[in-house]
Amino acid sequence: MSNIKELIFDNYIAPMKDKKGTYVGVEIELPIVNLKGEATDHDTARKAFNKAVEKLGLAGTKFDAKGNCHEAKDE
Repeated sequence: MSNIKELIFDNYIAPMKDKKGTYVGVEIELPIVNLKGEATDHDTARKAFNKAVEKLGLAGTKFDAKGNCHEAKDE
């Protein structure tokens, strides 16, 4: 159990301790469902996110191994 706590602390809490300044973050969930009841097409979700980033004039800050943006911010 202590290993799990250490991993959570090291990955999510410790990186925030060195940050200076005041920031406000908003997480937006974009639930995308297939109306036919089939599996959701992940490419559709990525395209919707990229379009939102483009329209809102945000800068991509985190990308997955395939180069898909999954976090963006307003500089």
